[in-house]
Amino acid sequence: IVKTSIRTILPRIWKVPDVEEVSLYRIFNRVFNRLLWSHGQGLWNCFCDSGSSWESIFSKSPEVVTPLQLQCCQRLVELCKQCLLVVYKYATDSRGSVSGIGTDWGNSRYLLPGSTQFFMRTPAYTLKYSSPGMTRSNVLFT
Repeated sequence: IVKTSIRTILPRIWKVPDVEEVSLYRIFNRVFNRLLWSHGQGLWNCFCDSGSSWESIFSKSPEVVTPLQLQCCQRLVELCKQCLLVVYKYATDSRGSVSGIGTDWGNSRYLLPGSTQFFMRTPAYTLKYSSPGMTRSNVLFT
């Protein structure tokens, strides 16, 4: 979802006909490839300190990434993580209760795939608008 949105938005921002012309997109594409590694295991790894950080792709490359580009990549990864949690919540809600996962998202404990465990607390409303066209989740992770 994030990759498709980025691919659509970047050419409009940089006013270029092809997103491949934007050097930042090529950097983003490397990050997306790392996150999508092994059917998305790279993204799940972002939720824990496994030592296999997506940022390591930049240490293995001769290409220099500026601090601003790295900050953009960090935001991109955060968007991917938030999107994954929203999709995961939607999938579990639409299936009903799964073993270990309750349907009350208020104060329940949720076990995500792998060894990472989160405690999620959220008020009755989960999204609020902080600015036109932008949403922000009110979910607290500990």
